[in-house]
Amino acid sequence: MRGWQRQRWVTLVALGLAWAGLGASCVLQRGEPQQWLEDYDALKLHMSQVYANLEWAVQSGRVDTYALDQRTQAALRETSSRRKARKTIEQFVEAFGDPHLRTERWDPSDDEKPSPEHPAPPIALDVEASEACKRMGFRGADHDFRLDLDALERFEKLPRRADNPFHAGVLQLDDGRRIGFVRIAQFGPDRYEDVARGLWDAHRSARSEPCDEACQWGFWRRVSQALLDALDARVGDLRAARIDALAVDITRNGGGTDWAGIAPRLLTTQPLRCPPFGFIKHAHASQRLERRLQSVRERLDDPVIGGKLRRLLEIASERLSARIAEAQQPCDRLRLFHEPGAQLECSQLV
Repeated sequence: MRGWQRQRWVTLVALGLAWAGLGASCVLQRGEPQQWLEDYDALKLHMSQVYANLEWAVQSGRVDTYALDQRTQAALRETSSRRKARKTIEQFVEAFGDPHLRTERWDPSDDEKPSPEHPAPPIALDVEASEACKRMGFRGADHDFRLDLDALERFEKLPRRADNPFHAGVLQLDDGRRIGFVRIAQFGPDRYEDVARGLWDAHRSARSEPCDEACQWGFWRRVSQALLDALDARVGDLRAARIDALAVDITRNGGGTDWAGIAPRLLTTQPLRCPPFGFIKHAHASQRLERRLQSVRERLDDPVIGGKLRRLLEIASERLSARIAEAQQPCDRLRLFHEPGAQLECSQLV
């Protein structure tokens, strides 16, 4: 990737503070209403700690959490079977109308799933690429178009590039204009296992010790950068095909990491404003912010970085330090379920 793009990647990752809309699962395996109520209480506690959109759901009027809690408790007290208890919990979750919050059947293998925030134990350097990537949480996915573009008579797919997961094609309109299409199926680097496998050998060859937390975080950044390079190359292919406009197929894209805020800048020459991001006042947020701050400080230690970019990194360092202090302030969001009309300020927009 060109130098200016690489610098911009450093800056935007440092400044971006992503909402984490975390789902929660409830295990209903027992048979007494009181035990189901205990499971329900555990779910509410979990949501109060990690569900980023909880306050927004209340403040926007999408859900009256106090009334919903009263209805759910009453229904569970009257429940006579596990099936009905499970349905009651599903209705509670569905009331939020948030695709980031959903019920799923519990799979023990999903516990402590590796991610940049929850890395795997150190990985030996002799571990093969497929196994190393699996341990770090990477998995495969279908990256082809969801739109049925092949049904269009004048649509032609561009030839696939080796190791490039982004599908592209051109549709010629009746008036002669050419519309370029590119598919971004996922905004999370963890869904591009093929790309990750191809980078493992180069990543481990630079190390003499097992790949620890810092090494794994660096690998996630390497994969993210490789995906930006691949997307940039695909846009270059479409530009070479002399398109008049660009359409991006993100149908059924469930979101992902801060990569989603960087990729659009490869698709336009117009300046784009960063959307507002935020975090919850909780240890999960403060730990994540501390990693960002560490990354920023490492960049500031690089004497090559100067001028405007250095000033942006200095601003990021100041803001992150302040936000970490705010994230560490306690805030009891369970009150939203237990007190009618409760108003809190546990989330921080920046």
